[in-house]
Amino acid sequence: MAGRPDKEINWEKLDLYLMSGASQKRIADSLCLHPDTLRDRVKEKYGMEYSIYSAAKSQEGRLLLEAAMLQKALKSSSPGNTQMLIWLGKVKLGQRELPAINPMPNFSDLAKNNVNPEDIPEPEVDE
Repeated sequence: MAGRPDKEINWEKLDLYLMSGASQKRIADSLCLHPDTLRDRVKEKYGMEYSIYSAAKSQEGRLLLEAAMLQKALKSSSPGNTQMLIWLGKVKLGQRELPAINPMPNFSDLAKNNVNPEDIPEPEVDE
């Protein structure tokens, strides 16, 4: 007795989902497959475990996303996408904004509220 024919898998869609970082269960649900069937079909087609194939595609997706972000940031128009440049600088280069320094209080406002300026602590500066 023959089993059911294999359900067609849209391999391009699978790769896109894997590159986006989607879970095996979400992908299987989207493709109307059981997660075990998806795992088995990947092994059958690519000769490797699903987890290895999934990790490779996920890494590829992150790499493509980083490259697209860099292209967007460095767009030929000057200076490119400023927000993207700032974000990439923080994430990729470890840049950060300098902490704000609390300004000295307005002493005339303090006098109106009966506050002694000597009771005000020194402003703290984050390092």
